[in-house]
Amino acid sequence: MTGSPFGAQLIAGSLPLFDPYGWDPEAGLDAAIALLGWTCERSDGGTPAEALDRLRSACSHGPVLVGPVDMGLLLYQPGTPNADGGDHYVVLLAADQDAVELHDPHGHPFATLPTQAFLSAWEAKAISYIDAPFVLRAGFVRHHRLTPADALRQSLPGAERWLAGRDDLPMPPGSLGGAAAVEALADMVARGTPPASARCSPPSVSGWEHDV
Repeated sequence: MTGSPFGAQLIAGSLPLFDPYGWDPEAGLDAAIALLGWTCERSDGGTPAEALDRLRSACSHGPVLVGPVDMGLLLYQPGTPNADGGDHYVVLLAADQDAVELHDPHGHPFATLPTQAFLSAWEAKAISYIDAPFVLRAGFVRHHRLTPADALRQSLPGAERWLAGRDDLPMPPGSLGGAAAVEALADMVARGTPPASARCSPPSVSGWEHDV
């Protein structure tokens, strides 16, 4: 439903991503939420203190979808801290000045973190596809009910548009999408030229591929 499987891209001639040219998880998440019959309020920006106040207020009304966060700074994950820019999304249940409680779909229900550590991950300094830090979605309202299968069927026209290519979207110089990206990547491999690390979505979706 996010559209992520329907294409490929080669960023600046070296970084292969196996999702459509111009796609990012924020666009995909908005698409999936709408297809499933929901609306929500998205907010971002501010200082860490302002973001925490916004988060605490949102959590008082129910679970809050937070992200992208830097997965390498979620300290309950093995091998952390490691600010590698791996993007991820989590659901916040509660937050105060000392600690946050969250559900992480990457195998960590009811995880807790010190608040300052969570704010560092949530600031997402290494994640390039957001314009401001501290992104959250709250105030979810269901407008109609439909099965996941029906929502998936309704996503197919969007999948077709992604497969056709989106040359209207800004990309770094030297970038390619679709078949041209795959063919260029195949040529690089055939020449023995190692491409930059291939990932599932910008810049990684170690969380995303499991979440949606």
